[in-house]
Amino acid sequence: MIAVALLILLIAEAAGLGRWFLTARCCSRSTQLEAWLFSIAIGLGVLGYLVWILGLLGHLNRGAIGLSLIVLLPVAAPGLVRLWKSNGTETTRPDRRSTMILAGLALALLPPLLLECFTPPGGREWDSLSYHLAAPQAFIDAGRIIELPTDHHSYFPFLSQMLFTIGLLYSGFAGAKLLHLAAGIITAFGCYAIGRAWGSPRVGLLTTVVFCLTPFVIWEAGIAYIELTQAMYVTLAFHALLRYRSSRQANDLIPFAILCGLALAVKTLSAIPVMAFLVILLVTRPSVRHHIAAIALMVVFGGPFYLRTALLTGNPVYPFAYSLFGGKNWDSKRAAIYAGEQVSYGMDGHYFSVGEDLKSARAARTTPSIADRVRNFLLMPFALVSLPRLYNNYTDPSPFACLGFLGVTMIPLTAFRTRVPWETGIALAVILFWLLIWATTMQYARYLIPMTPLIAFAGASSADDLIKARPWVRPVLSIFIILQGAVILSYTLPRALNLMPVVVSRRASEAYVRQQVNVYPSEEWLNAHARPDDRVVLFEETRGYYLRRRYLWGNEPHSAYIPYRSFADSRDMVHWFLQNRVRYAMVNLVYSPMAVKPDHAAELRTAIVEQTLPGLFLRWYLGDRSEETWRRWLAQAADSGHVRFIPEASRNGVLVLEFVESTQRINR
Repeated sequence: MIAVALLILLIAEAAGLGRWFLTARCCSRSTQLEAWLFSIAIGLGVLGYLVWILGLLGHLNRGAIGLSLIVLLPVAAPGLVRLWKSNGTETTRPDRRSTMILAGLALALLPPLLLECFTPPGGREWDSLSYHLAAPQAFIDAGRIIELPTDHHSYFPFLSQMLFTIGLLYSGFAGAKLLHLAAGIITAFGCYAIGRAWGSPRVGLLTTVVFCLTPFVIWEAGIAYIELTQAMYVTLAFHALLRYRSSRQANDLIPFAILCGLALAVKTLSAIPVMAFLVILLVTRPSVRHHIAAIALMVVFGGPFYLRTALLTGNPVYPFAYSLFGGKNWDSKRAAIYAGEQVSYGMDGHYFSVGEDLKSARAARTTPSIADRVRNFLLMPFALVSLPRLYNNYTDPSPFACLGFLGVTMIPLTAFRTRVPWETGIALAVILFWLLIWATTMQYARYLIPMTPLIAFAGASSADDLIKARPWVRPVLSIFIILQGAVILSYTLPRALNLMPVVVSRRASEAYVRQQVNVYPSEEWLNAHARPDDRVVLFEETRGYYLRRRYLWGNEPHSAYIPYRSFADSRDMVHWFLQNRVRYAMVNLVYSPMAVKPDHAAELRTAIVEQTLPGLFLRWYLGDRSEETWRRWLAQAADSGHVRFIPEASRNGVLVLEFVESTQRINR
């Protein structure tokens, strides 16, 4: 309940702050719903920046943040009162039928998602455990925003993570997850506002339903990722852009520019829709003064994270664009590996059948020709539904981390229209531009989540037009919506039943994390036994959220911060770690590249059962000849007695080692 109360208080204060930023003139032409949505979204961005500034100043604690929130109350309260009393230019209340449908949708979807929010981060939340929650938790543990040199993600724009920090400080992971769910709910309301303003109440209803029934939206709504926050800002910025194009009033340009800036502060990939929006703005031919003011506001609200990254690394979009900007603790080889990972998703030169998605390992990637790229682009909407593993982490698939057939069926409806309104045409142009870049860079499914509201709006607008001309379209579309809803509920309801004991019982919650996150028992041991100033290096592993000691990511591709290339032998490596207060190493053999081989996988299972992991580790790593020299050196250090195996801390295929100045040999 503390997390829910915190969320309500933050949303209320954000609404008041956002209304203060927008001023009465910017909200004079807004409907009541639009004024609330713009104000809350902008206010949340302001709160995120507040936490960031306090963290940079070394005041990242409950007292400083709580006091700051109290100090801002006199600013927020009048804005909240004005929002509450204002009726706007018109209300956007849906009709009775739409209200019942939306209420039913909320009653079906929200309870399972709330259970997800109160469930500890588990196996399907790798990025949360690695950096979305792990980095803010590291900042909290340090009491300030610190540099995490081996985690290149920590140099990304971090607005969402700053909001997560508030949740983590006062109510733990549940507070952070609820903030992301709230962003999804605000996006859903934004979908209704767009459809209602630029179509009809039915378009607003359809846009909302399609967005809410998109599988990867539901999949992400209960976890602390950032795509729904990005979707919130992109959706509302698109709405504000349409308003400005219609009115040509500077007051409508202010929320557009601020929202674009905040979208960039959430994720660098927001540059794609923002670029499209700016092109549309140019075509609209605003006055030079308006254009300069818009870009200035975008820089003010979107630029600070990039400025910090540039000051720390020399590259504002680190680690991307290395060939252009360079960047510390990075090199061309790491850049090539990272780029190779980025393009490894989706379809390539290989022709994939539906059965391909059922195989345990993905076929080796082949470089697509121009003809392949055209084919892949045309097939991509259908492949996103029928081949979801290709567009996600192949070894950790989720059939619900995809677009879903409802979104795919909506867009082609535009082809049957005799006239496409300019609002729908702009949405389609942005979608096409976005998809072209996505299809030729990183074809990762959840990166399309922020585009989903635009897809839903364009499809809903076309569906509404067809329903007027051909009444039989309505029941057909209703069947599609019911089927998609059934698919969603088939995933959320059984999972909700399984999660209920986890949410209500501390013992079940602990057992859930132990079962989901194989490094958890080892991290708990380190929390209990390592000295406060001891550090840990994680090998074959990045999930450090549950670890309450400072840690580094040890694998070489992550960063050049650990100077492996300067070490002459294993003793040099051990000496460097000890000199830098890194006393422990944790090696997750489950995710070792050696474990991928079928015979090695069987060896690992046997070693876990028979508790012979040290011997297996030595057999695998002493003979390793990969370019990551730490594997061989760590094994050599263990074999020579400079690393001690800690059996009581090693569980589930995870080895915990202690660096020591000793000749004691590890027991094979």
